[in-house]
Amino acid sequence: MARPIVEAKDFETGNLEYEIYTYGDQTVIIPVKKKKMTGMQKLASQRIKNEIRKFDPSAEIEFMSDNNVVVKVGNEVIPKLIGRDGKTIKNIEDRLGVSIEVQPLVESMGKEIGFDVNETGAYMVLTFDKKASGKNANIYIENEYLFSATIGRAGQIKVSKSSDLGKSLLRAITTKKQIKVFV
Repeated sequence: MARPIVEAKDFETGNLEYEIYTYGDQTVIIPVKKKKMTGMQKLASQRIKNEIRKFDPSAEIEFMSDNNVVVKVGNEVIPKLIGRDGKTIKNIEDRLGVSIEVQPLVESMGKEIGFDVNETGAYMVLTFDKKASGKNANIYIENEYLFSATIGRAGQIKVSKSSDLGKSLLRAITTKKQIKVFV
């Protein structure tokens, strides 16, 4: 599965404009165009959101076609939303008349864990329970992947404030964006 190396966003709106990939020696630039929703899709989207937000208030909905919808919810909500043998999601699909694909809001294997963030001298320090020492951690800001690192023996990950990652963490903290860690 290919992931973009660089995402070019509009500075003023923050909307994604281009994704840049590399395949071997080639560099590929792909423009990203958001589809405009029709009036019916807007109405349907609101109805779907009302149903799904009972399970996860931060759910995101994307129309693939008039009858197919992708719903992105928190990883911990997925089993509850799908239900035993898929009965819960099937019931929602029957009521709304659309096919719903459930996906994780943050695409990460593993479980979200708690941590503290501190600023010390030249570093941003993520501190975890010492039981997490030696585990690989995937760090996200909001729902966007930032980096992976191994939690040290002291239960910490140190990131230099002068690095791009450190600046991103510092910016996330000052703008009150949510930082998530999955192991």
